[in-house]
Parts: sequence; C-alpha cells; structure tokens
Amino acid sequence: EYLLTQVRVVATYLRLFILPLNQNLDYDYLSGGAGSDEAGTLSLLAAGFLHLLIWLSAGYMLIKGRNIRHSSRGEFTLIGFGIVWFYLALAVESSVIAIPMAITEYRMYVPLVGLALGASVLMHKINLDRARQAVLVVLVGLLAVLAVQRNSLWTSSVDLWADTATKSPQKARPWYNLGVFTEAGGNTVDAIAHYRRSVDLDAEYTDAHYNLGVALAKLERFDEAGLSYNRVLELSPAHAGAVNNLGVVYERLGRLADAARAYERSLGLKSGSTDSMKVRLNLGSVLVRLGQYEQARVHLEDVLSYGVGGGRAYEDLGLAYFHMGQFEKAVESYRSAVALDPMKASSLFNLGTVSLRMGRLAQAENQFRNAIAINENYSEAHMGLAAVLEGMGREAEAIKSFEAAVAVAPDNSKAYFRLGTYLDMRGDKKKAVEAYLAAIKLAPDNADALNNLGTIYSERGDTRKALRYFELAVAARPLHADAHNNLGVVYYDLRRHRDAYEEFRQAAALAPGNLDFQSNLRQLKRVLGIKEQGGP
Repeated sequence: EYLLTQVRVVATYLRLFILPLNQNLDYDYLSGGAGSDEAGTLSLLAAGFLHLLIWLSAGYMLIKGRNIRHSSRGEFTLIGFGIVWFYLALAVESSVIAIPMAITEYRMYVPLVGLALGASVLMHKINLDRARQAVLVVLVGLLAVLAVQRNSLWTSSVDLWADTATKSPQKARPWYNLGVFTEAGGNTVDAIAHYRRSVDLDAEYTDAHYNLGVALAKLERFDEAGLSYNRVLELSPAHAGAVNNLGVVYERLGRLADAARAYERSLGLKSGSTDSMKVRLNLGSVLVRLGQYEQARVHLEDVLSYGVGGGRAYEDLGLAYFHMGQFEKAVESYRSAVALDPMKASSLFNLGTVSLRMGRLAQAENQFRNAIAINENYSEAHMGLAAVLEGMGREAEAIKSFEAAVAVAPDNSKAYFRLGTYLDMRGDKKKAVEAYLAAIKLAPDNADALNNLGTIYSERGDTRKALRYFELAVAARPLHADAHNNLGVVYYDLRRHRDAYEEFRQAAALAPGNLDFQSNLRQLKRVLGIKEQGGP
C-alpha cells in the first residue's frame, strides 16, 4: 500500500518542481494510493504512466548519450543521469519502506539536484531568442513571487499551521499543531476549538486530548478538563502528566478524595525525583484539607528535605502541625514560609492564627497587622486582628476590625457572622441582627447565624420569628443540638408539647453531657406523663 501511495507522491514532487503551487507542510495522503473511488484509481494510473514515460526518456537519453559521437553526447547523458538521480535519491523514503509521513517537501532537497541538472542542460540547448528570454524572465518573476509568498508563512507558526489545516482539513495533526501555537500565542479559546477539531478527526490522538485538557483547565472549565484527562488515560493508562493534572482538576472541583487518589497513582508513574516531589507536595496539601494530618506531614517533610516545595510546603506543614496541636512546630514552619517570602500575607496570617491560639496576643496583633499592610483587603486577617483586640479588651478597636472585614469582603458570610456574634455578646442586638441577616443572605444554610437570630427574637418575645429561624436552623443542620433545644423551648411556649418533646429528645441525644438539655427533656416527660426508662 505504501508503494502505491508513493506512486502519486513522487508525481506530486515532480509537479512541485515544475509548478510550486498549493505547497503544504503536512499533506493529507491516505495509505493505499488508489483510493476508494474511480477518480483515485485514475489518478494512480495517470501517475504510473507519467513515471513510465520519464523512465523511458531517461533510458533513451542514456543510450543515445552513449552511442552518439558529437558534442551533445555529454548533454544527453547528464539529462538521463539527472532523472535516475532523482528517483534513486527518493528510493529510500518513497518505495517499499513505510514511514509515518508519506510525503514531505524537504525530501526533495537532494533529489532536486538531479532535476535541476537535467533542466539546466535543457535550457542550455534551447535557443533563447528575445521572445523566449522575455517568457523566461516572466516565469522567473512569477516563481520569485510564489517563493516570497510561501516564505512569508514561515514567519508565523500560527499562519503556517492555519494554511496547513486549510489545505488538509481532514487531517488531525495540522489542527493539533495549530492549537499548540495558537495557545502559545495566548489565544486559549481558539486553541480549544482547534484541539477539538483534531480529536474529532482522530479520537485516539492522545496528545490532542491532553492539550485540550490543559487549555480547558486554564479557563477553569474543570469538568470538561477532567473528561479530556480521563480520555487520555483510557488511551494511555501510564500517562503521568494526565494523572497528575486530573488530580489538580479534582482538587479545584473540591473532590479532594479523588484528587488524593489521582496523586497517589501519579506517584507510581513519575520516574524523576523532582517530578515525584511535586506530586507529593500536591498530595500533602490535599491530605491536610482532608484532615489526614499525619500522612500529610510525612509527605511535606520529605518534600522539604529534598529542597523543593518552598513556602507552600511550609504553610501546609504548619497547618498540619497546628491541627495536630504541635503549635511550636507550626510556628517554626510558618516562620520559614515568611522567611522565604516576607511579602506573602497568608503566611503572616497563619503565623498570627497560631500565636492567637497560643495566647501570644501581642505577637498575633503584629502579625495580623503586617498581613493587612501587605493586603488591606484580606478579610480573614481583619477578623483575626479583631479576635486579638477582643482578647485584649480593646472592644472599640475590635468592632472597627470586624467592620473592616465586612467592608473589604462584602460577600464574606463568615465575616458578617463573626461581627454579629461579637455585637451580640456586647449587647448590641439591633446591629447584631443586621449582621446575622447579611450573613444568611450570603449563606442561607448558616445554621449558627439562624440559631442566633432565633435566640435574639425569642429574647424579644417575638415567638413567630424565633420559631421561623430555629426551624430553618435545624433544617440547615439537623445535628445542631442547641437549635433543637431552642426550637423545643418555643414549641413548649406555644403548648405544642409533643413537638417540643421531639426536639428536646433530639437535643439530649446529640449532646448527652449537656445537663440543661437533659433537664428540659425530663421536665417535659413529667408534663406528658412519660415514664423514665427503667422507672417504676
């Protein structure tokens, strides 16, 4: 089949020598040569007949050059030799030895010497009068224009591969390469379209599926990127890059357990130590978020011992130590992160959080203030500073910090909730209600804010609103013992004793050590005449 294909390929080389039009960096030649239709068969026969004529001409030239005695003998021989040279130079790549690319123009470089030799001899033999000279000048000028136009494409990889894809629209590789250079130029959206065209034409084109996943992830289209990476792994299960990137995608989608499994699988595929350490860094970060702190610690310490990971590894390690209760080690890790990047606000914030937990309020205040100086819109740092100021008894400053937290992040439900809690504790119920309402507007399932609102309205005697918010609280978090108990109290006041009993029972079951909950349940049992288990 390859030999039959080359019959037409060599004919194309000859046509390009005479008329270099429609040049293509990646021709779309199907293996087999004859094609599946009558036109393909005719083109193969025509190409074969052309080669036969050329070989007969070469034989004639060589025989005549050998037999004649006058000065033209050498000319005939050179023409015949040039033809033979052309075919012999192509024989390795254009005969029976199949190679991936059936046709490529650079293979003409050496064979072209033979054709150029023969053509120059023919030109020498032609009597160039003025008319023929004019025709020759015009032809040379046209060929020069074509050369300039073709060469201009090579100044831009995108233009070159766009031209190639246009001329070979049913071939996957040109669309893939066009995608590569389009993405390199910063046009990710168009690159995705080119990659999709490539995989549509060749569903098993692994590199195209992989690059499509990378491009989609750049645009944060993680669900689609995950599909592309999974397709890569169907085609090439040992593709380490796809496994690792799939882990990153799962991590961004919040599928942390899946991300951890992907990173662990990637560790078995990575051969280089540096690459494996990068994967372990990703794995360690995910394990911290999964609450598997000891496993995370092992990975992160190994990463740092290898000299990679930097501030990110120290921050994640500090978080692991913090949750393991090893606060001094957490401080050491966060300080190492700050030393590597003194202008990273998150490292200073984490350091302040540990200092606050350890009761080192002065240090915590300084660390939170430094984080805010770097990023004044750091809402969590403002909240941390407010907690420190609250602990130091500087209430007015604490309120200003809470207010700053919500001012710089008006979509931060947690900041509004913290502000509401502090105002509630100080007795400013009106502003506390405003803060809680802002919190649940942003996060309607914030059970603590709903419960606190219910408590305030209950204290005010507004039973209807108290009932509404307590019911919303237990619906948002069925395991919220305080909300169940508070709802039970409202039901009791409304003389809905059976409903109150159910809420007190759930509260007592959820918090068996809470004496108030147990007392409420016992009293209601007496009201309802329900005997204690094991009683007389």
